[in-house]
Amino acid sequence: MDSAGTVDDSKQREHTMTEKRLELFHTTMDTHITTLKRVSSKIYEHRVKITSGQMDPGTLDLLKQSLEKYIKKSDDYISFLTHTKTTEATSELEEHAKFREDFVYKVEGLIRSSIAETTGFRPKSSLKEPSVKSHNKTSKKSLSKASLRSSTVQYCDKRQRFLQKLHVRN
Repeated sequence: MDSAGTVDDSKQREHTMTEKRLELFHTTMDTHITTLKRVSSKIYEHRVKITSGQMDPGTLDLLKQSLEKYIKKSDDYISFLTHTKTTEATSELEEHAKFREDFVYKVEGLIRSSIAETTGFRPKSSLKEPSVKSHNKTSKKSLSKASLRSSTVQYCDKRQRFLQKLHVRN
């Protein structure tokens, strides 16, 4: 009887949405995604300035502010998905959490490397290999540009497939 009670409890926690509620869910989800895309495009613009050498004194601060805004908007989205308690929301939450972790890590890495370049601070390990440093600087810039674009495209593709599955089910 205990195991049956556990199964009933888990079914109560995961809800099946009505058509109207599902429509509201998708509308709210799209609003969050649109906001996140807008903020991430600002991050991309700042990243382009930094990696192309067109960085002015305020660009790094703008990148930091945009990242903070992205994290706040992402937290709002995660809260929405967490409180929805459906399989669709849980699946989207897992995808978004993976993307967010990767995206924020890469942007923070760009910020750290930009600060290191502008202040002249180099970590101890890079002092041992000065000839590799100039090659690494170019590689890091192209790698960060490619990896940010790649992770954004991957997330958008996964999200699109997820939404198509949802629409097929209903």
